[in-house]
Amino acid sequence: MSRRREDQNLLFRVLRKAACANTHHKLALDSLMHLNGPMMEQWRNLFLRFNSAYLDGSKAPDKEFKDFRNHVIHVRQNNWGGAVGQAQKWYQRAVEEFKQSHWEKGVYCCGVLGHYYSDPLMPLHTGQSDAEAKMHRACEWTVNKSYDRLIKILEILFEYPTITLTQKDDWLEQVILEGAKEANQHYESLIEHYSLEKGVRSPEQGLDKVGQSIISQMLGRAMIGNSRILERVFAGAAVRPPDVVPSLHAIVATLKVPAHIVVNQIEDAQERAIVNRVYREVRRTGHARESLPVEQIAVRNAFQFDEQKKGEQQSGNQQSPAPAQQTDVRRQRQSEPPTEQREEREDNAVTRQSTEPRRSLRFPKWPQWKIGEQIGGMLDWARGAFSRRRRGDGDRDDSAGDAERETLAADAKQRVERPVVRPAERPVEPPVEPVDEPQPEPRTQHAGSLETKFYLQLDDELVAAPSIGKKTARRFARIGVATVDDFLAIKPAVAADGIDAQHITEQTIRQWQDQAKLVCQVPGLRGHDAQILVGCDYRHPNQIAQADPDEMLAKVEPYIQTREGQWAVRAGKAPDRVEVVGWIANAGRCRKLRAAA
Repeated sequence: MSRRREDQNLLFRVLRKAACANTHHKLALDSLMHLNGPMMEQWRNLFLRFNSAYLDGSKAPDKEFKDFRNHVIHVRQNNWGGAVGQAQKWYQRAVEEFKQSHWEKGVYCCGVLGHYYSDPLMPLHTGQSDAEAKMHRACEWTVNKSYDRLIKILEILFEYPTITLTQKDDWLEQVILEGAKEANQHYESLIEHYSLEKGVRSPEQGLDKVGQSIISQMLGRAMIGNSRILERVFAGAAVRPPDVVPSLHAIVATLKVPAHIVVNQIEDAQERAIVNRVYREVRRTGHARESLPVEQIAVRNAFQFDEQKKGEQQSGNQQSPAPAQQTDVRRQRQSEPPTEQREEREDNAVTRQSTEPRRSLRFPKWPQWKIGEQIGGMLDWARGAFSRRRRGDGDRDDSAGDAERETLAADAKQRVERPVVRPAERPVEPPVEPVDEPQPEPRTQHAGSLETKFYLQLDDELVAAPSIGKKTARRFARIGVATVDDFLAIKPAVAADGIDAQHITEQTIRQWQDQAKLVCQVPGLRGHDAQILVGCDYRHPNQIAQADPDEMLAKVEPYIQTREGQWAVRAGKAPDRVEVVGWIANAGRCRKLRAAA
């Protein structure tokens, strides 16, 4: 073996240890070792030089695009899923970037392409069942933790497959569908040979020997197939790669190894928490619904939504099904967004990847003082506040006399009960003149179902908008604002000057407008939902659709303990994680504002 090849292998080992946090990273890197043909050493060096872009691309469909329906091919449902189309698109992008000598962007596109190719080669991505839902995430965790062992099994007991690409125009579609068909043959067998109980305790023990054999061979097919596809990319670009000789020193300098080690440990802890949450629900109820990871929920809801639309077209009924007839699976973190939004997000990712550092975690962007408030006894106080709201006014003090009960009942008709507020909360001062709030809306009973109804239109009377009662609507009518459309068209400063009320400021009107826009654009969103979201500074559907549910819930829970939050919740139930996931899911299917006309 040449000295240069030895150095190259050393770089691969360093990258595997320091930068590969998941199966997609490892597959992408290992595929480079199986490249064959002229100039492959130069291409391999190029990918090593831009390793960060390559690995970022290999995980971007999960972390950036979140178009989870495009990660699967349901073979027995007429190859449902969008993996083929996405792979073809990113193949063309990679070829074009290399033709223009945009080396780093081309490497990134190859990473994305490899993700869309390899996902449908995993058996659990080729079908859908309740049994698969229980063990899907745990099995993926097992594969990640057992990856090196599975590759050794492949090399010792089997051999790397031989994959030959045809010269037909649909060669990429054929190789993906053939791999998905082969993987689907092992769908039930893999479920049968995976032990959720063992996998939760120790992920390396989840697969028995049969399961290990199945996964090891499919990993081999994914690895070799990705190598052949990369070779076809290089041939399509028909360019000579630049002569780069990456050094170990340069690789380590770009990796910042200590930071990556910490991040990998945190990600592993997060994965363990997700798997344990699914396992607890399975033990408790026998199925996995509420605890399913967002990507599984996205695929399931998208599939059922398409099936409903297909059934409506076949029956000639073009009306949307009632909410009670929707799927009872809880809403996903993000359904596939509209095409123009998704493509814009992907284009931005290609442009941004060369300058931005890799980010594996997102933390709430709270001010420093607010972080301190969360730490000081928030849990005990929150439990007390929740219990007071659940009991209601009538049960708050069993020893209260009749006079006191009458006073409480009369007071409840005029205002919403304010919880006891600690000094550290920094509550907003009460308005000089109370705003006449509309009657409390019923909260969605099936918070986990896909919503299709929009609860606000632009031609609705202004009183239908969030935070606008009859008295406030009359104030706006005096300045010529009668409908929701009029309200969204007027500048907040102009409206505030015209109304001339101390408690209706420019900032207040801007918040009301943001609430109305959300209810107009996001299906299933009601006024109180929009009040909470805007109060937590989620003002645009795209911002909501891309949010992390746990991060959003971490903002919502303290907000609903404030006066404004209590005003929004009123007598209803406080939002939980299921409802938050639903907001995020439906925001991914938002409509343009003008469509509300």
